Amino acid sequence: MSKRKSDDFQAQEGVDDQCLDWEVRNMDCDASRDEVRQKIRALIDSGEMTESEFRTTINITPEIYSRFMSEQGEFKGAGNMMYREAWQFLKKRELRAQQTTGKKADKEMQKAKRRAVRNSGGLSLDLSGVVLDGEMEDKVRVYDTCDMIRDKIAAHLEKENVTQAQFLRDDFMPYNGADAGNTNVVYYGAYVLFEKMRIKNGEPKSDMRFQMEKIYGKTGGVDIKKGSYRTYFTMLLDDIPVQDQYG
Repeated sequence: MSKRKSDDFQAQEGVDDQCLDWEVRNMDCDASRDEVRQKIRALIDSGEMTESEFRTTINITPEIYSRFMSEQGEFKGAGNMMYREAWQFLKKRELRAQQTTGKKADKEMQKAKRRAVRNSGGLSLDLSGVVLDGEMEDKVRVYDTCDMIRDKIAAHLEKENVTQAQFLRDDFMPYNGADAGNTNVVYYGAYVLFEKMRIKNGEPKSDMRFQMEKIYGKTGGVDIKKGSYRTYFTMLLDDIPVQDQYG
């Protein structure tokens, strides 16, 4: 059975050490011997671990360590048991760092979404009693295109006499396209705001909204995590991509 590639696994919240150990043991090494040596030196030079602590952690004798570290060349040290042990240790550190960074990024995104809703500008309507499904977890399903939200923002700015600086402080408005700006926190925050306003005012859903729910209902709403610019299509040489009003 072939080993897994290192990028087949993404560290997720709640992955324990035992699971991570198993994952890394079943991966192919994705770094050369010289790259591993370089990473070891960088780790020790940073002061995070001493050479002795590193050797003890990966259970390697001073002799094996010295022999491996004194080699030079991509394949030098291939038979040294330290190569695999050191790589596994460094890979686990890398995956754990990704996990921590990912959780921090998620928290920052949630805060930004809440700020976008809270700092929406001078509203004359109390929306405190309106709570949308998934709002507390920042997982409200979005069924408006980016262009629809931009139109609503523009209308709101005129109606409420709210300055653009009050309502948003980023580059969402200048874009044009049904999915242009779909990962922007203003898009999500503004959708939540206008949906709460619609419900509070007792306004019915538009035909466009029903069509959006029909199109995106099975996928949990418009994708707000993957940027539209990262979508790829396979076409013939003479084909021209066209996007409809629904994205």
